[in-house]
Amino acid sequence: MSTHLAKRTTRGFLYMFGQTLASKVVSLVGQLVLAYLLAPAAFGLFATAMAITALTAVIQEIGLREILIRKRRAFNRWASSAVWLSLTLGAVAGTALLVASPFLADLKGDPRLLPMLVVLAASIPFWGGALPFAAAIERDLRFTLSANAQFGFATLLIVLQVILAWMGMGPLAFVLPRLIVGVVRFMTLWKLSGVRVRPRPELRLWRFFARDGIPLTFSTLLDIVVRQADYLILGFFANDAVVGFYFFAYNQSTQVAQLLMLNLTRVLLPSLSTLSHDAVRQVRAFLKAISVLALVCTPLCVLQGALAGPVLRLLYQDRWADSIPLLQILSVALAIAIVGWPSASLLLAQGRYKTKLLLSAIGAACFVAFVTLGSWLGGAVGTALGVMAYRVTLDPIRLYVATRPGSVHFIRVVPVFMTPLTGSILTIGAGWLAAEQIPDSILQHAWLVEVVRIAATCAVGLPLYLLWARFVSASEWRELMARLRTAAPARFADRIPAWLD
Repeated sequence: MSTHLAKRTTRGFLYMFGQTLASKVVSLVGQLVLAYLLAPAAFGLFATAMAITALTAVIQEIGLREILIRKRRAFNRWASSAVWLSLTLGAVAGTALLVASPFLADLKGDPRLLPMLVVLAASIPFWGGALPFAAAIERDLRFTLSANAQFGFATLLIVLQVILAWMGMGPLAFVLPRLIVGVVRFMTLWKLSGVRVRPRPELRLWRFFARDGIPLTFSTLLDIVVRQADYLILGFFANDAVVGFYFFAYNQSTQVAQLLMLNLTRVLLPSLSTLSHDAVRQVRAFLKAISVLALVCTPLCVLQGALAGPVLRLLYQDRWADSIPLLQILSVALAIAIVGWPSASLLLAQGRYKTKLLLSAIGAACFVAFVTLGSWLGGAVGTALGVMAYRVTLDPIRLYVATRPGSVHFIRVVPVFMTPLTGSILTIGAGWLAAEQIPDSILQHAWLVEVVRIAATCAVGLPLYLLWARFVSASEWRELMARLRTAAPARFADRIPAWLD
């Protein structure tokens, strides 16, 4: 990766990271407020509605974003037709969900599901129809603009959800804002992208999208199974409240991973696509990027699991206690996923759509098998363990297959996962064990005990991990420092102490 491209990519990632961090803070506060205003069963019902909607909306997900980004120079020729195609497919998906809504509500046995599905059906064309506009912004490496827009939409969504929940809308408070924000997002991204939508849909171009899009469509469907099937499977073995506890834990477990991983993948695809002519350089650039990502993100995921107990008890006493072990297990599972997930960006940048489809098919089959067995044997905890088993088994394989064009051996892939994970478990785990030795009777107020435990975990675990990273993962540490110095403005880069190198 050229110095200019690496600098622009790193700056884009850091800016998107900052904006996403701000949106995650807003979202976290909103989720905490919603947890006070709504019962766990409402979260479970929303999880079911979103899982059904995601499976229906896959009709619209034919890989338009990925295909358009890879076209690059011919983008303007294809963008208008892609908008018409996306809107048409969105209308088909929305209509399909609308027709099926009464049957699905009867099948679930909860009449509250019907209006939720109707609202979500109306929102599908707007959310998917904006994909070509988002692709135009990312193709031009306008990461700052993309980050600002995403922050605004995320903030608007959570604010509207809190307002409607406070007004007593119940589960509808989750879905009505998605329709409103979907319309606002569509119009805003259209304006910002500068894409000219011609009045004719140019139907003759649709078949070219279908050629590459069909494998991506089925791949996306299988990926959605992995993202949503655990809620549906658990729902067969447990009630809405249990699903709600799991849904809450899963949402919280993904906060750190999404903060870094989703931003990296949004930067990686357009950046790696510029190196599609040189497979070896492309793979090396990718491995450097995710090695640094793992060094930073893995301890944060493990720390999230270590703090699950004291944080949830501090905020909710025992109301969400059933989510604590689930959050702990899923946080460790996500520490593995943050390295496996970005491999999809490399496969797409390589144009290996059929390979991605095959990996998605194998992954979906394993996911359903692990989660079904776990749900049957152990309820929500078993479901979380099934997710962990899936991550441990499939993510290293996915990464290895993606890096094969760069002549990378499996032995090179394993340390990308294991070194930061081992260090995180040993160091953060030491902090967690030290905090657990603090007796409940040490302070008069229970909430102060939880605050002390949080502080002790961080005070012991984080410095130990920094020492591990500095000396055990020395090459990745130096790469991280180099990226920070390159991306930061000069006045800040000069303030980074030399001894950190």
